Amino acid sequence: MVEIRPFKGFLYNPDKITDYSSVVAPPYDVISEEKRNQLYDKSDYGIIRLILGKVQESDSTNDNKYTRAKEDLDSWVKQGIITKDKKDSLYIYFQKYEVDGITYTRSGFMGLMKIQDTGEDSVLPHEYTLAKPKQDRMNLITQVRSNLSPIFMLFDDKENKVTEILNDTMKNDAPIIDVDIDGVVHKLWRLSAESKLECVTSGLTTGKTI
Repeated sequence: MVEIRPFKGFLYNPDKITDYSSVVAPPYDVISEEKRNQLYDKSDYGIIRLILGKVQESDSTNDNKYTRAKEDLDSWVKQGIITKDKKDSLYIYFQKYEVDGITYTRSGFMGLMKIQDTGEDSVLPHEYTLAKPKQDRMNLITQVRSNLSPIFMLFDDKENKVTEILNDTMKNDAPIIDVDIDGVVHKLWRLSAESKLECVTSGLTTGKTI
């Protein structure tokens, strides 16, 4: 059975970071070295410094891109650059972008999902992955003890119960993040009402996530 749960997320503090476009970044595996350098130059607090740190000639077991990511993250939390939410929430994520003159949108949510061994639940593996990138991400996760690169998944919502809650929140609540980066609009909402959380999580635990 699929198990979905809300969580207390860490987010940039709007009192400290007023321009989200200076700190966010694309998924780590699509960032070129040139793009990484550009993102580094934007801010000392950019997420790029955590998800895709630079290798240095002096790197060692105790001082490398993974340990530096931990040091940066711990420092940002201590400074209040990043703060932890007080209530368990799901986080609704919306994108709007244009391809060949056609506007597209997509939306979903971020939450915790319990993972069982293949065959023991209704979550289907999404792709084959390579050993080197997996080890890279594991090294990072081991240091920072956080999931900095959540993955995309699809879920079955034949009765549109979950979709209705997501759409209602996006329609009636103000987003906590609203930024346009390279022509792509990114918005984030916090969903913390217990009744809505229960509807979303129970709606998915009875179905299949693919």
